[in-house]
Amino acid sequence: MPAVAGLTFLNVLGRGVKGFCFLALNEIDAKVVLKEYVPDRDMSSHEMSRLITSHIRSAQTHPNIESIQDLFSGPSSGGSGAMSCFVLMRYLPLGSVSDAIESERAEGRGGSLGVQRSVGYMVDVMTGLHFLHD
Repeated sequence: MPAVAGLTFLNVLGRGVKGFCFLALNEIDAKVVLKEYVPDRDMSSHEMSRLITSHIRSAQTHPNIESIQDLFSGPSSGGSGAMSCFVLMRYLPLGSVSDAIESERAEGRGGSLGVQRSVGYMVDVMTGLHFLHD
């Protein structure tokens, strides 16, 4: 896990193609999420600065997009010496869509969200993406 002043890391929430997502506690013991973007190649400080700037621009206010609390670059959690981009956001405890499907399965409802609920999630996601790309 990365070494970030002011954060106490609890666990890894997930891993994607380009990085990791960590659950942590901040200085006031509030749960936060630190997303790490690991570039597929070494980036110069100028390239990293441009990446961070693009994230800041995309962090506009929208009800379907979580706001960014902090954004910075630092050494990769993998220990390779490469630089990563880190995004700090508040933790939303409702879980992922995968968690919702697993909950449906555990409650004996077949592991499906149903058409209405699935369409509702997709409308929320697409509305947020449309906002970012408009």
